[in-house]
Amino acid sequence: MNATRPLAIAVGITALMACDSLFRISFTVTTDAAPSASSRSSDDALVAIRDILSTNALTSGYSNAESEEWAWRDPDHPPGIHVNIHYLPNGYEVWLSPDPFGPIGRTKKYRAVSISLREGLAKRFGAGRVQVH
Repeated sequence: MNATRPLAIAVGITALMACDSLFRISFTVTTDAAPSASSRSSDDALVAIRDILSTNALTSGYSNAESEEWAWRDPDHPPGIHVNIHYLPNGYEVWLSPDPFGPIGRTKKYRAVSISLREGLAKRFGAGRVQVH
């Protein structure tokens, strides 16, 4: 095996991770009280986040007790978009990032989802409860 091959793989993975971090936006939505796991599905903030994502044609994927993932893909218009919703004790953190494959940068679809999340959540919960990072 060529000694440079593992190095090339490591560099490639690092580059993909850097691109994801470079274009990732996160939103933090704070709530009055922490919803219990059983009542989380009806929590106003989570319902609002899901509604915004659905309106923007993202589909729900994997979920567990700590987070859920949403995605949008169009093979004719790469890159796709990933959204991770992380459950916090007093709200939610939403990460929006493009797929690592396709044109680099923020696409029209990425910007539309970002604006929808920022404006929709601020309108519903107040700008003081929605932070953009």
